[in-house]
Amino acid sequence: MFENRDYRIMMCATPTDSDLQTLIHEIGHIHYFMAYEKLPTVFQDGGNTAFHEAVGDAVTYGLHPNPNIRSLLKIGLFKLPQIGFGLVVDLWRWKVFENEDNEVKWNEYWWEFNQEYLGVKVPEGYISQGLDALGKYHIVDNIPYIRYFYGSFLQHMFYDTMCAGKPYCTLEGHGHNFRKMLSRGSSEHWSKILEEFTGSSEVTPEPLLEYYKPLQEYLEYEIQKLNIPIGW
Repeated sequence: MFENRDYRIMMCATPTDSDLQTLIHEIGHIHYFMAYEKLPTVFQDGGNTAFHEAVGDAVTYGLHPNPNIRSLLKIGLFKLPQIGFGLVVDLWRWKVFENEDNEVKWNEYWWEFNQEYLGVKVPEGYISQGLDALGKYHIVDNIPYIRYFYGSFLQHMFYDTMCAGKPYCTLEGHGHNFRKMLSRGSSEHWSKILEEFTGSSEVTPEPLLEYYKPLQEYLEYEIQKLNIPIGW
């Protein structure tokens, strides 16, 4: 909602960490809207759709300026599954587009992708009476979902840049250049806007890997020590 520079969110929420993350994510959209509102209408959009999804999430990492292994694990369990699922949703969608005349296979494709990328199998004894993918709102409403896959990496690139290359920081005093990037809207190709802010014209996984490096080393140690099988 917007009237006379009064931006608001309509949201049913509870005082939980999960809803706080959601609130900050949505406020990120609002700050992006505010940043490019003075541009010509045609440029009032994100650099690409993944930029819009990454803004608020990049800021949430500043809530944990000195994460320990437990908090990294909690953050990872909340964030990392989105990478695989963000890919699965649109891989399935594209597969359906390629096989429009083979409706009987559509549900099978859904579970094949879920098992391959997420390790999620069809529940034992489950017999589908329809199309399980339609349980996801973005599919029913025809909203592309690959934005969340790329946004998972962009949010770490944004956070890493604001932290000046340090793996963790509070973000205090680091928002000016971020705001400047947001104010560009879609007035330039997204790769140019990204390069001017982060130094890279490509979406890269390195900042994400660096953020979770202590957790990765801990898990690798525990896996070896306890001989834990991995994979599916």
